[in-house]
Amino acid sequence: MSALERLESAEAARRLLAEARAGAGRPFAEDRRALLAALSRALLTRPDTRRRGDLVALGYWLRPANLDRLRRNHAPGPGRLRAARGLVLHLPPANVPTLAVYGWALALLGGNATVVRVSERALAAEPALFATVAEVLAAAPPVLRRGQRFVRTGHDPAVMAALAAGADARLAWGGDAAVAELRRHRLPPHALDLGFPDRWSLSLLDADAWRDADAPTREAVVEALLRDAGPFDQRACASPRLVAWLGDPGETAEALWGGLARRLAAEAPVPAGLAMERLHFAYRAALDAPISRAHAPEGRVIALRIDDLARLSRDHPGGGLFFEAVLPDPEPLLRFLRPTDQALGWWGPDADALAALAPRLADAGLDRIVRLGHALDFDAAWDGVDLLDALTRAVVVEAP
Repeated sequence: MSALERLESAEAARRLLAEARAGAGRPFAEDRRALLAALSRALLTRPDTRRRGDLVALGYWLRPANLDRLRRNHAPGPGRLRAARGLVLHLPPANVPTLAVYGWALALLGGNATVVRVSERALAAEPALFATVAEVLAAAPPVLRRGQRFVRTGHDPAVMAALAAGADARLAWGGDAAVAELRRHRLPPHALDLGFPDRWSLSLLDADAWRDADAPTREAVVEALLRDAGPFDQRACASPRLVAWLGDPGETAEALWGGLARRLAAEAPVPAGLAMERLHFAYRAALDAPISRAHAPEGRVIALRIDDLARLSRDHPGGGLFFEAVLPDPEPLLRFLRPTDQALGWWGPDADALAALAPRLADAGLDRIVRLGHALDFDAAWDGVDLLDALTRAVVVEAP
């Protein structure tokens, strides 16, 4: 059966679940690691995928060395075994298609059978990715292949209810409303339900280090911010929407925004609809929030300096719009953070200063504190949940 099947009815969904469930196995089994290694090779060598930065990053993450690292990090302790949850229903977001494969890979490594619903929008955005997955699955051993299903469905409530009713775990990604809608379909009482709704992210830059930096260093900082904010039109949960300066950069802030605008303009123009949405949002923000300054270099970036973080809304259009804050110390940032905030990409603070600040950032709500340029790097720990731990069962084995 095709790896990208179409489910048209609840009965078809139930048949697929029954077939897939037989494909569950042991966590980190050799055939599972071999399947992902084959996908890694394909993504890194196929002409239609090896030129795409997000697909190359996925291929690199799936390489055998990283799979071995994950296996070592999740080895059970004395008196423990790890077993598969059973059947995982994965409902990834449409705006970040690679998450369909990252989440599936972790469920697969956990020994699970997996059903991944791929939206038509994600399939249209990344046809090469899903074609590669289909080719690699087609060459997998039959039992393993039957347990790993990528499907297309509409929003038929009966189909979604049938999929949920047969799952042992569900991963649901999307906006708050989308995740709430998916959770209307009830899981069995024993099943694990993990939701990944709207999150918000930011960057923290050391103003003194920026002012003292030479041209190549500044270019590297711009490149790192581009890696975090450029993909997915800045709409991924880990994409920074706020750049906070620790200290006052003075007029040198213009160099950051100008450099970023030039890089973004060289990559792609803002789609017309998004450009209008972004401009409307900027005018509204200037009326609603204490905006003291605006940078709009080359029309590709709009940076709005806000003087009071307490009045900053989490609404955001993406597309190269940033809020900018100048902070005398971390306290205003710590008061601003919420449990719904996800990632902070930092540049400049020395290791000791960051180590001292990190626990307070974590207590304030952040789940990820990473070097600038690595906000979009995927990891088994996401939104505060270790997915490999969550997608396996801890089995206690008491010695005689």
